[in-house]
Amino acid sequence: MANFLFYFFFGAHFVIPSNANDNGGTGFQSLYSSIQSTFTPIYTGPSSPPAWNTGSWRTGVINSHYVATSSGGHQLWINSSGMDWLNITSDAEPSSNPLICAMLVGLTADGTDANTFLQLEGWQEHGTGGGWHGADYDSHEDTLWNFSTFGASVFSEKRCAPLFLYGPNFSLKIKSDTHMPHYYGAGSKQNWMRTDLLILPS
Repeated sequence: MANFLFYFFFGAHFVIPSNANDNGGTGFQSLYSSIQSTFTPIYTGPSSPPAWNTGSWRTGVINSHYVATSSGGHQLWINSSGMDWLNITSDAEPSSNPLICAMLVGLTADGTDANTFLQLEGWQEHGTGGGWHGADYDSHEDTLWNFSTFGASVFSEKRCAPLFLYGPNFSLKIKSDTHMPHYYGAGSKQNWMRTDLLILPS
């Protein structure tokens, strides 16, 4: 638990492979769907929540994970599966939460059988394209490190270095094409993967 919290606090990208094909034919409920079925109500959208919203989760959050990039390395499409906790809607610290936890949870691919990823972000994306999250994203684009509430981490999926929270049937075998284990959402070499940044031993 201490190792998980250390890497989580510093922004490491975690993958929870629940897809049956990634687990020897036996899948399990994803963290993503578990959150959806457990925490209600969940407010949808990047703008300010309506008065009736009492949940801390925000859905429909755009992010750059598991999407194609342009030839210049910049995000070409968006992943809109993101869920944020806490529900932070501006560049201001919520008065009720002195210890900010800007956690992003999302899917590694389209479809209900996709795996879940999670990471702590420095600040949440509000749909404005700028602000504090925009500054963090610019730094991420320059370095491919993840910037969290409490620090930064080299363990990003774009560097082919995610960390896995996995069951007994998930294979950690490193694949030569992706420089990391295959999983649904990263089962082959894709252009968002910077395999040149991770050298495999010969």
